[in-house]
Amino acid sequence: MNTSKISLFLIASFTFFLQPIYSQQRFKLLAEQEFKGLLSDKSVENIQVLVIHGTGIKKSSYADKLMDYSFKKVKSGPVNSEIIYRSSDSKISVQKKTAQFEANRLLTFYVVHWSDYTNSNKKDLRKMHKLHGVNRGVLSKFLKNRILINQFYDFVVFSNNQFKKEINLALDLTFENMLMQSAGKISNVNLVSGSLGSSIFMEYVNKLHLGLKDTLHLEKATTEKMKVKLEFVQAKPDNFFMLTNQIHFLEPIIAQDTTYEILKNLKPLQMVAFRHTNDALSFYLPTNVAANFVPYRTVKAINIRYKNPICGNLFFAAHERPFKIEKIFDAILFGNQSRWVKIKK
Repeated sequence: MNTSKISLFLIASFTFFLQPIYSQQRFKLLAEQEFKGLLSDKSVENIQVLVIHGTGIKKSSYADKLMDYSFKKVKSGPVNSEIIYRSSDSKISVQKKTAQFEANRLLTFYVVHWSDYTNSNKKDLRKMHKLHGVNRGVLSKFLKNRILINQFYDFVVFSNNQFKKEINLALDLTFENMLMQSAGKISNVNLVSGSLGSSIFMEYVNKLHLGLKDTLHLEKATTEKMKVKLEFVQAKPDNFFMLTNQIHFLEPIIAQDTTYEILKNLKPLQMVAFRHTNDALSFYLPTNVAANFVPYRTVKAINIRYKNPICGNLFFAAHERPFKIEKIFDAILFGNQSRWVKIKK
């Protein structure tokens, strides 16, 4: 076994086997200030959560742990599941899961899965060195596959107009479903995103705000329909939980049309950015940066950092892990009332 293989084996062994022994006892989420969770407002009858993943290879079940944990914590009744959108090539889908709890309250998740849009090309890229007889070192191959191909390739696809057309259509139909379910109920809308998922959603909302119908590729959208949907999307997001923050990669989009009555008295938007101290692909979120992407609302940005004891998860592992950590799910549900959260300015 050569030196690079030994190094890789030692890193993998420590990260994936020894680290969990310590993390259960000492794991803490360090928040700059108090923040609300999905369940903090007891008056809300209809809690709706849009989940969209970020870079990397994700299975369609990537949010199952988050949903299972949430339904268990609220002691919900039976969970109803359905696919409300699937693209013609089946590479983008939206799954809806909803359940009743506390007699008359609803908790609904809308899970957007788009990883299959890029997975086939990623497989081709990984095979390329074999086809052409390229002999890479083990560590070099490992880093190239996990970071350059699995992560950065998604940023390239993000700039593709066809991808934007299909993902925007999925989001558009999701918000139509939310709008219908909100009729006659005290409702809120919450967002849970990973890395590039934050950017995908922010670009969608801001372009919708600007009324760029052609860019969004909305099917058969009338002006009145656009206005109703716009008002809902802008007024309703109450909490935005970013499991890994990368909205810095977007150029700020300044609102040009603030004539709608709905824009005059909007309550603040809470944006919560989680960040593992070893995650090189996630960023601190200053309030002024967050405000650039939601120029029509007051924004409250809360940064939460965490690390696992000793060295914790390294680089890509730290970036991909948040959708698997129940303690983060607990903070999303209960805010700073979660026993895993500590306020530390």
